[in-house]
Amino acid sequence: MVNQRVPMFPHQAAEIEQILFNLQASSEMLTNTLPFLSGPTKHAIRRIVDDMNKKIDDIDFKLRNPRVEHDHEKEMSSLQKFCDECSERIGELQTPAP
Repeated sequence: MVNQRVPMFPHQAAEIEQILFNLQASSEMLTNTLPFLSGPTKHAIRRIVDDMNKKIDDIDFKLRNPRVEHDHEKEMSSLQKFCDECSERIGELQTPAP
C-alpha cells in the first residue's frame, strides 16, 4: 500500500496562506525601505528580507506540492516562531545604540 499525503483542511491551508500573505507584504515593505538605508542597517534588513522570501518559497512549495506531507500544527508553530524572530531582529535595529 502506498502512503498518501493527508491533505490539509481548507481552513488550515487558508490560515497558512494568510500568514504567508502578511509575510510577503512585510517583505515588500522592508524592500521598499532599502533605498533609504545604508551601512549595517541596510545589510541587516536585506538579510531579513532574504530570509522571509526563502521561508515564503519553502512554505508555498509545501502547500502547492501534493507529494509533500504537511503537519498543520508544526507548520503553524514554525511559521509563528519565524515571524516572532523576524520581529525581534527588526526591533533590535530600531533600538538606538548606547
